[in-house]
Amino acid sequence: MFRRQTPSCDQPRVYIIGLMALALLVASCAQTGSRPGRAAPSAADTLKAHVEILASDAFGGRETGTDGYARAASYVADNFAAAGLVAVGGGYPQDVPLYSVNPGGVTGSMTLTTGGMERVLEMNEDVSYFPPLIGLDTEGTISASGELIFVGQGLSAPSLGYDNYAEVDVEGKIVVVITGTPSIPDPAARFHLVRLDTKRMEAAARGAAGIIFADPSPRSVSRLTRLRRYAGDRALVIETLPDQAIPAAAMSHDLLTQLISSTGRDADHVLDEARDGRGESFPLAASAALSVTASAQRMDAFNIVGMLPGQDPSLSREAVVVTAHLDHLGTQRRFFFDRPENEGVDEIFNGAIDNALGVAIILDVAKRLSDSGGTARTVIFAAVTAEEAGLLGSQYLAESIEGLGFDPVANVNVDMPIMTYPFADVIGFGVEYSSIKAPLDAAAAAVGVVATPDPVPSMSLFVRSDHYRFVQRGVPSVFLFNGMSGSGRAGFDAFMDEHYHRPSDQADLPIRWQDAARFTDLSEDLVRRIADAPEAPTWNEGAVFAP
Repeated sequence: MFRRQTPSCDQPRVYIIGLMALALLVASCAQTGSRPGRAAPSAADTLKAHVEILASDAFGGRETGTDGYARAASYVADNFAAAGLVAVGGGYPQDVPLYSVNPGGVTGSMTLTTGGMERVLEMNEDVSYFPPLIGLDTEGTISASGELIFVGQGLSAPSLGYDNYAEVDVEGKIVVVITGTPSIPDPAARFHLVRLDTKRMEAAARGAAGIIFADPSPRSVSRLTRLRRYAGDRALVIETLPDQAIPAAAMSHDLLTQLISSTGRDADHVLDEARDGRGESFPLAASAALSVTASAQRMDAFNIVGMLPGQDPSLSREAVVVTAHLDHLGTQRRFFFDRPENEGVDEIFNGAIDNALGVAIILDVAKRLSDSGGTARTVIFAAVTAEEAGLLGSQYLAESIEGLGFDPVANVNVDMPIMTYPFADVIGFGVEYSSIKAPLDAAAAAVGVVATPDPVPSMSLFVRSDHYRFVQRGVPSVFLFNGMSGSGRAGFDAFMDEHYHRPSDQADLPIRWQDAARFTDLSEDLVRRIADAPEAPTWNEGAVFAP
């Protein structure tokens, strides 16, 4: 085992000698960027060397908060420096305020006032509580009080015909929102709107003081029950912007129906309409004082961020953000502990394709763009942490870019390009929603492939990787992935069935390194086209993700 250390730019790096030699080989053989469509002669070897280092056993699966992750992050920072990227905010490591909530560490109380009567509700009675998102350094507590307003699904998607906030003012109020979402045909849009963090952000953006979720159905295993279990287990949470950190709780179905009935309405009818997304929003005949507390431990968590300054003074404040997650799952012990049947079994989740390869690709793109003199807009490269824990590193990055002095205009994310089957087409998850489709089509043609539509829409992949945190903040984004035409779907399924989130995702897989180099060519060209275009990307009219 390695001793935990928090990296800094002036801290000595500790590497195994063989890995240091390989790292020096990578730095020495990396070539300047070639014109789009033609890989530099050593591009495949460069990518392979990066992946063999990042997916080595020495980094222990790169789990967030571990020494292995810290060493992998130092390796990325060294390569950013070698590529000539400028450190942002005083150093390449960007500290991420990530906390591990202590077991049973989430507590709360709600004083509910209705009909002139007060009722105090503690955990495990009729309510449960989400960890607060601020103040966790000091056993964080956040509180709110105000009138309760029922807002159905809590949706604001006028382009789809849903706006539960249209007829009510929730400023300073506590909104009561049912979980779920209507049967929207577009799976990505549906998954986006069903997420509790989307509903929480929508309420906060409208000035709500707090939010209470409620299950619209009296299920045997309700959301309240699941949240009780969640509150008793270890959970990772991230401090967020104060205006997004409203307290949140969950309310039982029975309590919700009581509150609706107290207004003289038929609760069953109200909830039936609300499930369809278009029901009435109205004040409940109640008010509440809500307080949530969590005890938590700060983790050693950080992104690695480097900048290539824009060359056009009129555009340099705009930034194209290029991301790939550096973290992976750590070891088998995280899941199975020290069971006898695991003796002698490979316990390290090396994450070669998920996502050492994605990090290798953005390292090479950074080197090429830097060597070629940069682009009109600023390009920010980030190897982010805690993707596997809920897109938390990218969430903090997306929230902090403007505070660093830049206006993010696009995000290009590379996550787990499965290069074990031929690179015949590329998928840009999400391009159907924005003007990024045109530069992606052009970049694909330059390397002799075509951009194909999402072949697995039911998986909702556009809302399941780091780019989604930028989407939530209104930034047009694309998630690049190897296509699935021809034999590609069989190759995709084989990887998912045999290697995804398994210790067998290692650098000795039959990775097609020349195809990976062509994928890097495409990635470089796409970033360059976006960064040099006269106009920044825009959402298409009617896109549910547009702010």
